[in-house]
Amino acid sequence: MATSTISQYITVGVYPGKGTYGANLSVTSLGTINTADKFAVSFSASGYLSNDGLIKSTGNYGVGLSSSGGTITNAGLASSIYGTIDGIDNKSSKTGSSITVANAGTITGNDQYGIKLSETGNITNIGADSLIIGGQGGISDSSGALTVTNQGAIKGVQDDGIRLNGGGTVTNFGTQSYIYGGADGVYASKTAVITNAGTIICDVYGVYLRAGGTITNTGASALISATYSAVGMGKAGTVVNDGTLTGQKNFGVYLEEGGVINNAGTISGGRDAIYVMSGKFTLEVEAGAVFAGNVLDEAGGGTLVLGGTAAGSIAIDDAGSSFTGFSSINFAAGSSWTLKGNVGGLASGQKITGFAVGDTIDLTGIGLVTAETFANGVLTLTSGSNTYTLDIETPGPSGTADFALSSDGNGGTDVVVCFAAGTQIGTPDGEVPVEQLQIGDRVLTARNGPRPVKWIGQGKVLATRGKRSAATPVIVRKGALADNVPNRDLRVTKAHSLYIDDVLIPVEFLVNYRTILWDDRAQEVAIYHVELDSHDVLIANGAPAESYRDDGNRWLFHNANAGWHLPPQEPYVPVLTGGPVVDAAWRRFLDRVRPRDLPPLTEDPDLHLVIDGARVDPEYRRGSLYGFRLPSSPKSVVIASRVGVPSELGIARDPRSLGVALRQVAVRQGGKFMLFDADDDRLMAGFHAYEADCNLRWTDGCATLPAAAFARFDKGAEVMLHLGGTTQYPDERASPARAAA
Repeated sequence: MATSTISQYITVGVYPGKGTYGANLSVTSLGTINTADKFAVSFSASGYLSNDGLIKSTGNYGVGLSSSGGTITNAGLASSIYGTIDGIDNKSSKTGSSITVANAGTITGNDQYGIKLSETGNITNIGADSLIIGGQGGISDSSGALTVTNQGAIKGVQDDGIRLNGGGTVTNFGTQSYIYGGADGVYASKTAVITNAGTIICDVYGVYLRAGGTITNTGASALISATYSAVGMGKAGTVVNDGTLTGQKNFGVYLEEGGVINNAGTISGGRDAIYVMSGKFTLEVEAGAVFAGNVLDEAGGGTLVLGGTAAGSIAIDDAGSSFTGFSSINFAAGSSWTLKGNVGGLASGQKITGFAVGDTIDLTGIGLVTAETFANGVLTLTSGSNTYTLDIETPGPSGTADFALSSDGNGGTDVVVCFAAGTQIGTPDGEVPVEQLQIGDRVLTARNGPRPVKWIGQGKVLATRGKRSAATPVIVRKGALADNVPNRDLRVTKAHSLYIDDVLIPVEFLVNYRTILWDDRAQEVAIYHVELDSHDVLIANGAPAESYRDDGNRWLFHNANAGWHLPPQEPYVPVLTGGPVVDAAWRRFLDRVRPRDLPPLTEDPDLHLVIDGARVDPEYRRGSLYGFRLPSSPKSVVIASRVGVPSELGIARDPRSLGVALRQVAVRQGGKFMLFDADDDRLMAGFHAYEADCNLRWTDGCATLPAAAFARFDKGAEVMLHLGGTTQYPDERASPARAAA
């Protein structure tokens, strides 16, 4: 295709492919396009631009690209592309089209973006002196994935340095490379891969991946630093760090749904070095790792891997930090650890805290443990000629504990679902207490007549007051299912299934708080499970309840036999946890009960905000829209309301604590907007899961809006809550302590 060359000063816009201009354009070092036209250069079709001079529009856009894509090379150090709005702009996309930009000079979007694309693109910022800058953001896309390689500087003055609405890859390559964001350094709406060997600095998140992905901070001089959090993820992903991650006011790393962090560098936070809100979490600690601030797995159940992928002698001084919420601590093979401070409690004088029934310390790489003793808070393990000690803060005021040594077979721990002691099991000779049954005894089944017992599992678990777990029993009251069914109160752990309407339903999904209810007392529960040759339905206290179905947890019983490694059994009939069949069964059992005396109910949610601990009532209400006025730069904004539990009130089977149902949260200040639709994964703390069929998300009465929502509104803002529904509530004010939590 023909190429036109500009080597002089012109003051009109250039439109390659139209008039006298060829489809390709070359601007030499002597060439200047300086115009008040809307575009300095505007392509109507795919073309090529090589600029070694100055391209400038005081109207709107430096370079406008068509929906067919194209290639732009800003070739020399002195070359410049400038737009009053965007430096390079592409507002429409075409399936399969792509844009390539290679910049060795300067690309400036004065009001908005240095580069703004609608489709897939490959952007390279070449050399230490190259610059892409925008008054709003540095680089942004609408929906297509971008690949950005930066060796120079990328800067978004007010907004994000790089915004990947369509996901993609960012490589900040080399120790001199630099990304700055007035909001986030790099933000991605879809899965992305970010590698930083230079510097990323911003005001909110250094890197935030809403849909998860991988963040690698590689090299001793690599730095990601932000006012709020160095890195964050809305979905589970992976963070690998051997540089420095610093969140000045809050978190070094913030994970909303778990993931994996591998740290051989420094992670620091003004509040926590690492904060994990929910989900499955693994922290791998390598040689040289430093944590300045606490490490908190809020949901609990995390895995701490000491040694990670490295072996050898490793020492940690965590500057007084504490590690909380880890239920499994793994020692990597070949590693030797010396720990200072409260790092999992493995150093002399320190404790493993929160270790309780159902938690596991998983020891790998030290050989078979053949003996254990526990005295004065020290657990001593013997493996061959070697001994290992762990200091453990034991449960209970007596300082006693019981530790069993067993292989879990797959690196995890399950709590068994079982009958409680005293349960009467039907046999051809009448009812027999479950603890008195013997292998070979014949027991009655619901449909298949008498069958011999193959094995009986025996064990004990601790049910903790105020903390429902797999060990918490459920009481099925006499006559709850039908007349005289069960024939006396039946106590089973929550996942034990009852045979109802030709399916199996775990009893926790039938709780109605009248005749099927939680037993929340703190207690040690003796548990039993009766196994047949195949899964079936037994008669327990006159009620149809499942037999033991081996799913790989047999070893947890005190009397585990040689069959623990066998594959899982198929269930006798389908197991249902929700849907019309479960809902109908719940309603039928509830209808058998005299209506419960309830406090007066109201449909008024008493919706308000709690801002930095102070209640703020709505400034206006228009139907389902509530409007609130915020002070400048609030640190904490909570959506607070009354709370109703439908299953407790007899309204529906739903056991959740419900506040209000939201369709959208809008934050506005002048022309600035931030929207959180119901499906926004950033709505986490105090929010229930998104319900796609009705496009709403319920709060639990105390829902925290992300701090990032208000970071850019420094002069106060208006918050608008668009409701999708409410429920019925006890007519009494929510606890001030809860609302301010």
